[in-house]
Amino acid sequence: AKAEATRARMSLDTLYATLPIGLLYVTPELVVEHASPLIAEIHGRSIGEQIGRRLPDLIKPERWARLKPIYEKVLKTGSSHYGLEEELPDPRVPGRTLFFMSEYYADKNDDGTIRGVHGVMQDITVLKETQREQERQLKELEAKNQELDQLAIRDPLTGLYNRRFFDESLNREWRRFQRTGEAFTVTIMDVDAFKNINDQYGHEAGDQALQQVGAALRATLRASDLVARVGGDEFAALLPGTDMERSG
Repeated sequence: AKAEATRARMSLDTLYATLPIGLLYVTPELVVEHASPLIAEIHGRSIGEQIGRRLPDLIKPERWARLKPIYEKVLKTGSSHYGLEEELPDPRVPGRTLFFMSEYYADKNDDGTIRGVHGVMQDITVLKETQREQERQLKELEAKNQELDQLAIRDPLTGLYNRRFFDESLNREWRRFQRTGEAFTVTIMDVDAFKNINDQYGHEAGDQALQQVGAALRATLRASDLVARVGGDEFAALLPGTDMERSG
């Protein structure tokens, strides 16, 4: 029996030493009986320094605060705990974070009593970093798509909406008026003697004048109003919820 127990222990030690995952076995008193090399690295101690010591004494208090209710649940109920995700510092690379997914299983005697807890930790750092990179790229793509959407409906010189978007908005407002009877106002404007500005001061000065007109319109109208550059020196504004009296 002793020889068989010794062989079983040696097999278990070999298993713990060779598997590329974190394996930890503790008694109901939370004393470490087995630890794999990955666990040793995470704890920052050699395997020999961990065997025979209580787990709460080997890890940081804030981490034990997360693990304590899990071990208490497994030891009390015998049920397993799955899917604990942790971010832990990489002991080999200062400043780098490693990600682990852990599971905890009760080791039961034939009579159902619990003689220990198996902890299994899998390094999912590559997976998490890949996911985060994909999320970053997705956010960049969404931002670029939003930028392209704005470019499609904006006048590049003034930053106001363009003629196409104004016409679409006007059609929507007209259909709403037909359904609800809610009035709206359309204002058409142009810059007086704009050709003289271009002829006398040049097209760059004319562009600056148009930009100033656009800024003035934005500052004058409500946030709910839509203002657009619909032609060379022509502007239009759509004022929802207004009639002739209120638009004045």
